[in-house]
This record gives sequence, structure tokens and C-alpha cells, in this order.
Amino acid sequence: MLFVILTGLVAATIVLGDMPEFFDPENTALLLTLTAVSEMLFVFYLYRAAAKRYKQSFWKAINWFRLGSRETNYFLGGIGLAILSLTFHYYAQTPISPFWSELMRDTTTAYLVALFGISVGPFIEEVVFRGFLFPICKNLTGVSAAILINTILFGAIHLPSSLPGWIDILFFGAVVTYYRWKTDSLISSYLLHAANNLTAFGLIYVTTNRFRDLAGC
Repeated sequence: MLFVILTGLVAATIVLGDMPEFFDPENTALLLTLTAVSEMLFVFYLYRAAAKRYKQSFWKAINWFRLGSRETNYFLGGIGLAILSLTFHYYAQTPISPFWSELMRDTTTAYLVALFGISVGPFIEEVVFRGFLFPICKNLTGVSAAILINTILFGAIHLPSSLPGWIDILFFGAVVTYYRWKTDSLISSYLLHAANNLTAFGLIYVTTNRFRDLAGC
């Protein structure tokens, strides 16, 4: 059931990515709202499943265990991943994804996307992919295959439109999933993810004059 729902979300994301008319600036708020609502409903389903089927708390079910002083290291690691990613795309001269080009086409929508990408996105994606999907796949297929499956599905929902884009998102997905497994805590992958997004959007904010000069972003 979990795999079916997740596959549906991935398919819906890909379909919407092929509908340029959906990305009119006036639709960006609607798109983000629909995305947030659908993902929160999915998380609610997982919450109910944890409580009813597995008889444990939601936080324990997703392995949300504190890591003490190591948490700072993972946050700094996320900053490093963002800088590495931007440097890679700079030297690879990666073309701008049509998906992101349309989504961040003006200042208002850029703020909405950044707010979603920094606050809601990392937590929900980590809960879905590394909190529930990864342990299920690990129990069924083993660690290596679970990391591979998780990484590919995670990459698919981000709609990379070029080879460098695929390399970047697959590398990122593999790294955060690996540390989710290595630490046995979702906090490690969440901090890597949140810090990465915060740094990436922060650098875009600074280099585009507070999202005012988005041409070529």
C-alpha cells in the first residue's frame, strides 16, 4: 500500500512537470498548496499506520532520535553539500530545468518556493522517504538495494532535466540515505536536507538581489 501511494505521487509529479500551462505564476501558490496538502495527508496516513498497526509512537516509528553534539556536524554537512552541488553545476554548465525556471519565474513565487523548500519540504520528504520507505525496503531487500531504491524514487520526484541534474540529485539522495542508515536516526538526514536547502535558497537569494533578478536562475 505504501509503495502504491508513493508511486502515485511520483507519477503525478512527473505528469504535472509535463504541463507547462500549469506553471502560470498565478498557479504557483495552488501548486505548492496541493503539494503540501497531499504530502501532509500521506504523512498522516503513516502516522495512523504507526499508531494502529505497529503500536508505537510516530516519532519512534520514523526513528527520530537525537544525536547530541553530532547534530551540528550534519547541519554543517548539509551546507557543504549545497556548496558542492552549486559548484558542480557551475563547472558542468548545467542548463536550467524548465520545471524550476517556470516555478521561480518572478519574485513572489520565488519567495513561496523558497519558504516551502526550506520549511515544509525537507521534513515531509525525509519522513516519507527515509522515515518509512527506507526501513521497509531495507527489511525486504537489504541495505544496499534499499538505498538504491530510495535514491531513485527521491530523484524522480525532483524532475531533473539533464544528466548533471540526475547526478546531483542521485548523489544527494544516496548521501542522506546512507547517513540515515549509518546513524539509525532520521535527524541526521533531515539536518543534511534542511541545511542544504537553506544554503541553496540563501545563495540564490543573495546572488539574485533578493529574488529580483531571476533571469538565468
